[in-house]
Amino acid sequence: MQLKLTHFIFFCCLLMLSACGSDIDKGDFDSNTWKQDPLACQDKRSALLPEFEIIEKNIIGASEAAVRQLLGKPDYTELYKRRQKFYYYYIDKGTQCVDYQGDINKLARKLQIRFDAVNEVNEIVITAPKPM
Repeated sequence: MQLKLTHFIFFCCLLMLSACGSDIDKGDFDSNTWKQDPLACQDKRSALLPEFEIIEKNIIGASEAAVRQLLGKPDYTELYKRRQKFYYYYIDKGTQCVDYQGDINKLARKLQIRFDAVNEVNEIVITAPKPM
């Protein structure tokens, strides 16, 4: 009897954990086109920005796994203090498309997503190009 109860509790925990990475309501946002344009070198991401801005509120509070499912692997990441993390996705084609060595293009517009210490989105910012 004890073994069956242990299995039942284990199964319930697995079920709850699988719900944590639930899908984000993406509306009309074309996730596949976004993911197929790494570093924005095909210049398709900027056209998707209006649809992204509509669903932006659905992403706040989402898990890191759900964001990766929606947007794919980030163009680069930044680890920050207190176990925070930033994901960056280029929006516009730029110098990051020429001989990319992991260098950050400070002149390009980027989508910045900040994750808190429990890997949930708590801020989304579209960064403007830095003046020279």
